[in-house]
Amino acid sequence: MKRPIILLSFLVIVLFGCQPSRDTPPTQGSNDYRDLVSLFKEWREFEKPPMLDGAPDYTTETFARRWTGFQSLQSELLAIDTAGWPVNQKVDWMIVWAEMNGYEFNHSILQPWVRDPAFYKSV
Repeated sequence: MKRPIILLSFLVIVLFGCQPSRDTPPTQGSNDYRDLVSLFKEWREFEKPPMLDGAPDYTTETFARRWTGFQSLQSELLAIDTAGWPVNQKVDWMIVWAEMNGYEFNHSILQPWVRDPAFYKSV
């Protein structure tokens, strides 16, 4: 019984206590929720890996080539000003932010396509 309470407490702290790092300076400064929705659609298209001979292309070269595109999308997200947005819209922003952090973590740290020969089979 104690474990779910600890997990829930941890999630609340992570969701509301963490502030996104702004390593990349904001570029636009939009305050329109529709811009987030549009960016999310772009993000989902970007996130689909390109295909190479009928399989997802997770080569080092492809990731290196796509990195600037990722950084551009990340900058657009960080430039969106959520001040004055209702909580549900701010949560949507945080979800996109979390997904981008996951992509960056996979790219920089996990790299399953490098160390796991079964990665292509599991995707």
